[in-house]
Amino acid sequence: MSDETSVHVFIDNSSLYRALLSMSMGHVKVDYDDLLQLLLGERQLADARFYCSEFRKDHLSRLEFYSVLESLGLQIFVSYLVGHRSKRNIAALDRTLSKSIRNQIDFDTEGLANCPVILVAGGVEYVDVVSKLVSRGCDVEVVFFESVCSYALINRATRFREIKLRPIDKEQVAM
Repeated sequence: MSDETSVHVFIDNSSLYRALLSMSMGHVKVDYDDLLQLLLGERQLADARFYCSEFRKDHLSRLEFYSVLESLGLQIFVSYLVGHRSKRNIAALDRTLSKSIRNQIDFDTEGLANCPVILVAGGVEYVDVVSKLVSRGCDVEVVFFESVCSYALINRATRFREIKLRPIDKEQVAM
């Protein structure tokens, strides 16, 4: 793939968040500007979509965050959760949420063929999405934390690249 190529980027933020929690790094802040630059390298951005979830009552508190993401060129897609924030509720909703975001990404990639795609997600639920894209001639790069990324997803992608962490101001930032 040429560095001048335009690339389509799909970021499952819920998958990123769950991965950080599973690696005992829930305190880590993701610098999305740096992440996007890392993903693109010298390539041009054709389209970038950011998938996340939130409780309906949290929407207003996240508007500033969404505004920053939109200023980076990311389109925001939100799956709304009903209920209250607690570990038990999040765990119970996790499977439904993963399926909802995976279905949205599957739908959004339906028209893509013969083009480069970057997927920031690590769950086995994305293997069929990647398989469809590869069968349509897409060069699919999965970018995630190798220690928590599905082995089947890594093997199905055209290429895999690991997200690295770097320290900043006494906090870690995912890159």
